[in-house]
Amino acid sequence: MKFLGFIIKWVSIVLATAALVLAFLFFIPPLRVLKVEDTLSLIIEIIFILVVIVIGGEIYQYGMFMKEIDKAEEEHRRIEAEYEKVKREYKEDKEDYEKLKSDYDLRRGRTEALTTTSIALSIHSPWLYNKALELLRKQLKNWPTDRSITFNIDYLICNPPSIKGFQVNFQASVELYNGFIEKKINNGEYDADLGDAFFNRACSKAQIYSKNTHLTASEKNTLKEEISYDLNQSFLYTPSTKTDDSKNDSDFDGIRKEQWFIDLWS
Repeated sequence: MKFLGFIIKWVSIVLATAALVLAFLFFIPPLRVLKVEDTLSLIIEIIFILVVIVIGGEIYQYGMFMKEIDKAEEEHRRIEAEYEKVKREYKEDKEDYEKLKSDYDLRRGRTEALTTTSIALSIHSPWLYNKALELLRKQLKNWPTDRSITFNIDYLICNPPSIKGFQVNFQASVELYNGFIEKKINNGEYDADLGDAFFNRACSKAQIYSKNTHLTASEKNTLKEEISYDLNQSFLYTPSTKTDDSKNDSDFDGIRKEQWFIDLWS
């Protein structure tokens, strides 16, 4: 359709030019004396000039059109760059917001955990004790490597209400630290909290070792190796745990005089 329109346009220009020249020849007396050959030459020259003018106009319009395209593309690139900048700033702002929200939620969770734990230990209410454990375990799912939440759960486990039906579950303490230590290692968080977790797990295993009278010799040997491993890891990540105060922790009362345990502190 565009090509057909172009042909029609140029045919119309040629015909109009020829008609105009013939009109001049007819109405202007001096031109009537011209020979036919001269008349045709004049018509051709005039048509050529008009064609050149029209082509020049088309080229000029094309140049202006391309200039507008370049300008539009430059504006498009500028808008695209602005968009990318806004998108990047939005992403950064969103990340900052998510981090602030996470930090706030964590601080709030810690406050709730500490408050509930303190009240539960003070009142010795079975309902409040269970409620505190439930709250802490729920928060632990969101922050599995948080020291405060994990250690408070362990404190509750090792200090149940002095009521019939409640007793210390050292195995639950060991399992709690199993999860904490595994998550810390998977995250590459080799810090003092990891060392303290190893130490606390060793304490719970020492309690199982000394208080469970149904352990076989093989099970006791396994526990010895596990306690030794946990304490050595604790000394590695938290050197401050290798002190006389730590050695005299009441959790080690049942194994303190055994040679393998003494050797760990030498």
